[in-house]
Amino acid sequence: MGACRSIADDYRGFTGAANPISARNTPHTLPRFLDELKSGRRGAAAFIAETLPSVAGPDRFSAGYLSEVYKHARAAGAVCIADEVQVGFGRLGTHFWGFETQGVCRTSPSSANRSATRSRSQPLSLPRKSQHHFANGMEFFSTFGGNPVACAAGLAVLEVLEENQLQQNALNVGSQWLRDLRSLQAQYPLIGDVRGMGFFLGIGSCHRS
Repeated sequence: MGACRSIADDYRGFTGAANPISARNTPHTLPRFLDELKSGRRGAAAFIAETLPSVAGPDRFSAGYLSEVYKHARAAGAVCIADEVQVGFGRLGTHFWGFETQGVCRTSPSSANRSATRSRSQPLSLPRKSQHHFANGMEFFSTFGGNPVACAAGLAVLEVLEENQLQQNALNVGSQWLRDLRSLQAQYPLIGDVRGMGFFLGIGSCHRS
């Protein structure tokens, strides 16, 4: 059974009001939430989040949000999973992985969900496990499997990213878009917020009295 928390939004906060304080304080509410799970005899198995929320509208967590949340989640025995399907592989321009924008090092998440993007929807998984984890008599388990075709597709994607400098392109073009959008924001009151980075940008509209 899963449980969801409100997205930490620096623009609207928890309640929909423009209250950045509530977003910054979000990590400090997590221990209480974890205690509630524990009191219900469930506990926490994992914490999973997009490193930059996308489905609910492109957004960015407050600085240091994920590193603080990961700390609390791990203290409760939970596995931390970084969902990089939307923002990984250089789309942000400044970083190759979204969790790096949070000051979280490359080895910090316990797992990163990135398989679909790496091979352009060719099934491919990238488990971060050493061989001794599988030295338990298990003969076959396809979740952590692969095949030469899938591996070739994944390598081809990485080669195209590097050879065509697509991460740098995302930074250059995305930065220009961000400047242009903020210029429009200054002209039109309907645009309440412009946010994002690289090729991951969003506009928040608002009605001002």
